[in-house]
Amino acid sequence: MNGSGKNNRSLENRPLKGETTGFLTERRRKFLKTPVEERKDVFGEGNTNQYNMRIKERAKQAVRDLALVAYGMPEKEVREIFDVEDMDLLLRWVVLKVGRDKTPHAVYFRALLQAIEGALNYTADEHLEWVNVEVSLRPYLSETRIGRVVPPDFIPE
Repeated sequence: MNGSGKNNRSLENRPLKGETTGFLTERRRKFLKTPVEERKDVFGEGNTNQYNMRIKERAKQAVRDLALVAYGMPEKEVREIFDVEDMDLLLRWVVLKVGRDKTPHAVYFRALLQAIEGALNYTADEHLEWVNVEVSLRPYLSETRIGRVVPPDFIPE
């Protein structure tokens, strides 16, 4: 097929050897699906440290890249890429792990809510409405829980 064919993909769009279409290799996916307490036995201490370091570096860059996608793509595509189900899955796992940690700005989950409030109010004049996100802390009552944490095997392969 010549260079103008529909199936001709640039090298930039092809996954690297051993990678899926995401930023994780299959080995790194297997590593992350292995319980934390078993990783050193399964992968060895040196490999575990290397996996942690590389996944952390690539994940931070992936988050920055996703912010660029949200900024640079048309609104319709942003709605499709960052759909509620995927954002819910991501935010639930992040907040489950670090939601009550203190940050320089506020407790982590409050900092997220402040960012959401700020972004919504950026266009307040255009929409003629101001958004105020409030947090109400109350004693835990199991029968009033809304939502649930999705088990790890729900994460798509």
